[in-house]
Amino acid sequence: MNDMKSKNGEFLMLISIAAFSVSDIFDRIAMWKTNPFMATLIKSSVICLFVFFVLLFRGFEFKNAKYFVASGLISEIIGSSSFMYAISHGINVALPTIQTQVIFTAIFSLLLLKERINRRSTLGIAVLVFGLALLNYSRTMGSESTDWVVGFVFAIFASIGWGMGAVLWKCGIEKGASANSGLLVHYLTAIISIFFILLLFDRSAFAVELKDVGNLTIAAILDGILGMLALIHAMKYMSATRAQALKSIYPVFACVLAFFIFKEGITSLMFVGIFLASAGVILFELGKRSNKQ
Repeated sequence: MNDMKSKNGEFLMLISIAAFSVSDIFDRIAMWKTNPFMATLIKSSVICLFVFFVLLFRGFEFKNAKYFVASGLISEIIGSSSFMYAISHGINVALPTIQTQVIFTAIFSLLLLKERINRRSTLGIAVLVFGLALLNYSRTMGSESTDWVVGFVFAIFASIGWGMGAVLWKCGIEKGASANSGLLVHYLTAIISIFFILLLFDRSAFAVELKDVGNLTIAAILDGILGMLALIHAMKYMSATRAQALKSIYPVFACVLAFFIFKEGITSLMFVGIFLASAGVILFELGKRSNKQ
């Protein structure tokens, strides 16, 4: 029975990893011409619509909505929009760098939730930083292009936004708020805010091509719905820590896909850096687990 549960969990994690990896390919295609805020607006709308239909059957509860309003503003306007801009400069820099989200989540958790970081998590952060340093060093070898620097900077912005948004989200949950209704508030806040940002500062962004709307819709279904549902159900058969640790290796697969599909250059040194960044996240997640124990 335990073997069957383990296989079910691993199969669901495989689906989750594949969904997250492939979604970034569709994001990358759409970002050749689409405004990052518009891309975030489209993806948020798809996920918000799905959550709305789920809540029609489960009921709405808007307790402590202020935390989800804040998380929607920070996670999507700063986090997701920055990530969409970062990925337009290359998957093999944006995705490994986005792993630094765990560092900023830890910092904001320490400041707002008083959650401490143990030695194993600290070691994970060190390995993650070393992996990213190795990756970025390898990017400077034999290349005069500095486009990757822009992608790296915006990926850091995305990590900060997602890290703080995650802590605000957790604050709402710990106050007894509904996770599903919180999702609806989160994405509605993002949709309304981004719509008015574009309306005031860049109306031309609304002229997005239909094929890119399709690409972003597919990406939203893959990472915001299928990937997350598979991850959540995988946690029924394995620990949340193990599931999150396994999820952290998806950038490796996404970078391999980008190499074959977009011909994004990746050297052996870069691959080692990407692998170490993912390994650092796994160590960090294992450290969180020992903290809880």
